[in-house]
Amino acid sequence: MKKNLLYMLLLCGFVHFELICSEVLEEMRVEVISSADLGQERSLFVNYWMSEYRNSTLEQLRLDDIHEFLHEVFDQEEQEYHKHADTHFFYKALLHDRLIGYVSFEVNQDRSVYIRQWALVSEYYSHDGLSELLFAVFEHVPDAACLYLVARDVAEKCVELIQGIGFERVAHVTSEYNPALYSCYKIMCADKCGTCMPECDDEDLAYDMLGCGCSSSEEEEERASTVSVFDIYGYYDEEQEPGCGCSAGE
Repeated sequence: MKKNLLYMLLLCGFVHFELICSEVLEEMRVEVISSADLGQERSLFVNYWMSEYRNSTLEQLRLDDIHEFLHEVFDQEEQEYHKHADTHFFYKALLHDRLIGYVSFEVNQDRSVYIRQWALVSEYYSHDGLSELLFAVFEHVPDAACLYLVARDVAEKCVELIQGIGFERVAHVTSEYNPALYSCYKIMCADKCGTCMPECDDEDLAYDMLGCGCSSSEEEEERASTVSVFDIYGYYDEEQEPGCGCSAGE
């Protein structure tokens, strides 16, 4: 009886915290980064992923130094940021002018979007916080068809949150990431380009949030079920027929 009561109190406390967090996040805004550098974002990024990997050994991560690795990853972010490419975007999440999140992404020609990196402060690391951050992409790329991201398999909390907001694991690998360590996830908004599989419907989370969906045209639905998805960075659909034009990831 005491254990059940304690469990109920803990559950109620968690639900209460989630409701408060959700109300607070309604005031969060995501905007383009225009600063001279990404110094603050780098600190947020490193702290976020250091916390995410705190229970993983260097052997599991196959790294010599996690701190050095994270800085090297963000060095690439800085390099891309200063290139000012029209396909690369860098955004920050602010709550009462305090930096609480970071996300960068690339937009492919077929309007598929690849989320490069992201980070959140720990107190807002929740389904609501992550969805507010990642789905802000749809506000800035309103015709985005699909979102893709890659995550390390050992980052169990991260993977749980990703799947909790609607991303699904897909059979893709990249030449940039080791498929023994990473998995690719996707979420769909609408089949605007005929490259999104499976067809989205009114049960998709993105559909529920944004009110978008696939074309009702039978011709476009058939095309959506046969065309390969997201060929950026060497994504390769293992079930795709040979000769589809996709590059096989190593």
